[in-house]
Amino acid sequence: MPGSGGDRRGATLGPGHPDPGRAVTATARIRPATVVPIHWGTYAAEDGRRTLPRWFDRACEEFAATLAAADLGNRLRLLEPEEDLSLP
Repeated sequence: MPGSGGDRRGATLGPGHPDPGRAVTATARIRPATVVPIHWGTYAAEDGRRTLPRWFDRACEEFAATLAAADLGNRLRLLEPEEDLSLP
């Protein structure tokens, strides 16, 4: 689940990348047993200053908090780079 497509100020990575709130809405609709954010913290849109957007390092924390508020936090599995996950 892509989950770092923007911030509360309106900055986004484009229409194909949901912000944490939209990612939680999608999770609630499809009701997966496990949700794994993908490519978090690995991509930032060029902003002309060669700095990362303010939300860049908080995307997973915001997603986790929003999932928990929707009573879906038990489905979240955050993977570190190169970490594997086996599902039944």
